[in-house]
Amino acid sequence: MTAVGCVAALTAGAVACGTEQELSPGKQLSNAFDAMGKQRSLSVEMGFDASPDQLVALTKGGDEPMPPAMAKALSKLKVTFSAESKKALADSEQGDVTGSLMKVSGAEGDLVEGRFVGDNVYYRVDVKAIAKTTGSPAPSKEELHAKLPQGLEFVDKVLDGQWVKVDTKEMKKVAEKQSEAKGGKKPSAEPTLSEKTQKKILDEIKGVVKNEVTIKDGGKRDGADHVVATAPFRTVLQSVFDKLRPFADEMSPGGAANMPKEKDFKDIPNTKVSVDFAIKKGKLSAASVDLAPLAEKAKVKGEVPLRMTFGDGDAKVAAPENATAVDPEKLIAGLMSMASEARGTVGRGGAHGAGTSSLFTG
Repeated sequence: MTAVGCVAALTAGAVACGTEQELSPGKQLSNAFDAMGKQRSLSVEMGFDASPDQLVALTKGGDEPMPPAMAKALSKLKVTFSAESKKALADSEQGDVTGSLMKVSGAEGDLVEGRFVGDNVYYRVDVKAIAKTTGSPAPSKEELHAKLPQGLEFVDKVLDGQWVKVDTKEMKKVAEKQSEAKGGKKPSAEPTLSEKTQKKILDEIKGVVKNEVTIKDGGKRDGADHVVATAPFRTVLQSVFDKLRPFADEMSPGGAANMPKEKDFKDIPNTKVSVDFAIKKGKLSAASVDLAPLAEKAKVKGEVPLRMTFGDGDAKVAAPENATAVDPEKLIAGLMSMASEARGTVGRGGAHGAGTSSLFTG
């Protein structure tokens, strides 16, 4: 899913930023992304438009077919992302974003949600809904407190489905203070891409798109113009990463070490995959990818679309009321204690010990 989404986004982004396309479909897609870039907010929802049986069939050719219960949950799962900025999205940098939201929902309602507003990150988890969705028992407060170290008492609020918040600036100060106290160095700044490097990367990806991706008119349906971009999946995916590799150290901590190696692509099918973009009133309204062609060894009836729908630019991200503030010092101390205990458990062979019947234990 991640690979398909990345290729779809990179393909569309490269087209929108000037890939040479004389045909009207390419121009339509370019204009649609230009219109999105002029907005100050964006909302996207992603999920499968497929039955549980189709999802199970999709994985039957692999080593570990998807369990029916997981397929049922996944068929109802929706991931929502929203963001708003002081400037047009195309001109926005990290400091311009005033709020963002990520939410995972299922048949039982909203399962997990996180919001970033100002200097605070807000979290909410519906443990009971997750337990129903996954079929795994949720822990009681007594069971959880018996395992958790001091400093993580706020999980009571989480178990009750309430909001908690963390001040990110204070969290960073505490982390730096503790690192320096232990003789460590102050964490280095996150890598940033210069405008020159961004242009180089975009030019490289545009070259991949120009050579490997075919863009054509997909007709009109449900009041929308459709533009279809088709490409051999493995070829495009590997080509994009090959073009990104020289810039890896500037893109993220760890650089090239975190990039997939050539051997990682060998099992990815090179079937042609199409991204269908829907455009309404000059704006991108949806995009979908049929995953069925990627299941070369499986027999799947019909299409298995992974669908993304785009809002009209009026997304609003607000801080939730009555969120419980989490003490950064206690939080970090509690997490470090848990990490230390986990290392000790693995060292004693705990990683290979008895299993657990609960999704949340261990």
